[in-house]
Amino acid sequence: MGCRRARPPPVGGPAQAEVVGGVVRELALPSGAVLFEWHSVDHVALEESYAGIDHPFDYFHINSIAPTEDGALLVSARNTWTVYKIDRGSGEIVWRLGGKRSDFTMGPHTLFAWQHDARPHRGGLVTLFDDGAAPQVQPQSRGMVLTLDTRRMRASLQQAYPHTPPLLAHALGSTQLLANGNVLVGYGTAPSFTEFSPHGAVLLDAQLPPHGENYRALRFPWVGRPSGRPAAALGHGAGTKRLYVSWNGATEIAPWQLLTGAAADTLTDASITTRSGFETALTLPPQARYAAVVALGSDGNKLGTSEPLML
Repeated sequence: MGCRRARPPPVGGPAQAEVVGGVVRELALPSGAVLFEWHSVDHVALEESYAGIDHPFDYFHINSIAPTEDGALLVSARNTWTVYKIDRGSGEIVWRLGGKRSDFTMGPHTLFAWQHDARPHRGGLVTLFDDGAAPQVQPQSRGMVLTLDTRRMRASLQQAYPHTPPLLAHALGSTQLLANGNVLVGYGTAPSFTEFSPHGAVLLDAQLPPHGENYRALRFPWVGRPSGRPAAALGHGAGTKRLYVSWNGATEIAPWQLLTGAAADTLTDASITTRSGFETALTLPPQARYAAVVALGSDGNKLGTSEPLML
């Protein structure tokens, strides 16, 4: 975001208006050298905005930037209801999708407003989240998958993903196209996220606590590897000593290996027990004086070892 002083635009406003424009920067890491910089006020007129005149006048409001397959940038501007393809070399706008100056003929049900999270995909697809508010101009918010024909410059709706019952997000939101073709939609300030099949069948519908919100709802393979050690606690049941073991946050544990011995520095393998939920109960040999546990992966690799515990 950036601010520049401007003369009163034809959209109205105070005599001395402060305009908040959008700035895109590409930086080299780790040096931080600027490789590319683009200012919306140099390329997009204030008249394209749907935002109410205020001081300062936030006429553009970037909320997503994504590289395209051909090396350009796809920039979503919430307050112009437009997605811009920007040439990375010249900084010129290649085309506008949506808004007051769309270069595409917008097909049935393709119009969007106050959108977020515009992402390009192969085959001329673009996903985005159509907030439709605020102020409200759509009956409800929805995820969208659009097909762009850049030869005929036509945009068509491949699929929309509204929530049932209807939700209206005043801001935020996302639409993620998953590798298997499913679509995950985060409804922004409406505290829900939903996974759909490609044709719109609901596969997962989750709600956040009251007043919760999600700027983006994303699904990726994830592995938890805690920095601390596994935990072990001694317990008794039916006259038998048990060791209750867990490792908060670890996702790769398959079995637990129990180590026991007469001293903390002479522990040897006693048994292997398949992990059972968050906490697993291990039966201790009667003669054991000390014990520890090793979390093992499905391939048998050691993931972590607890501190020895005197029994």
